[in-house]
Amino acid sequence: MNTFHENKTMLSKLAGMMFFVLSVLLITGCSDTGAAEETDKSKEAIQAVIEEEFNGPDETYIELSNTAMELQQEAQNQEEYDVYLQSPEYQEWEDYMADTYAAYFTEDGYEDFLNVTPAYFYSHYEHDYNMSTSDIEITRSEKNPKIYRFTFTVEYESGNSGAEQYDLEGEAITTEEGKIERIMYGDRGELRQRLSDDSNNQN
Repeated sequence: MNTFHENKTMLSKLAGMMFFVLSVLLITGCSDTGAAEETDKSKEAIQAVIEEEFNGPDETYIELSNTAMELQQEAQNQEEYDVYLQSPEYQEWEDYMADTYAAYFTEDGYEDFLNVTPAYFYSHYEHDYNMSTSDIEITRSEKNPKIYRFTFTVEYESGNSGAEQYDLEGEAITTEEGKIERIMYGDRGELRQRLSDDSNNQN
């Protein structure tokens, strides 16, 4: 016959086991939730950058860029160039790019995006055209959770011809916080070539 103390000991052990199981489930649930939130933030950042780049062109950026570039051409030496870098026109241009993109990137990732990718590449053509994105698909790599691969479609239309669709793809590397360290995309040169051809034909 079990004594009171034996029953109490057994109940304590059962309570301890239940607490352990619940703790494991809670930790696992929090871990899964954290991973899901990380994935969502990364995907949201990647999609936002794609949409900013390929829904356009960005007329505000073009205006600010042209103004800043015209002012830069007036700089004849390093001293004048340093003055240019402090000008309101240059600062407004820099601020606009930062307001548009910086929140999605790490500090180094943002610099890489501006100078290497480069940002606003598809907004630098002078003819009348319009681009819009659709069918954006973003997938996390099973082998490396920091890597995301994506595909999307760009509908391009210019005054020289009707709308045509171009399929693009790319890859992004992100941090655990969902910030982009690097993003690369390409269209096998097809959309870029079309933009260049239409721009040359109009000029």
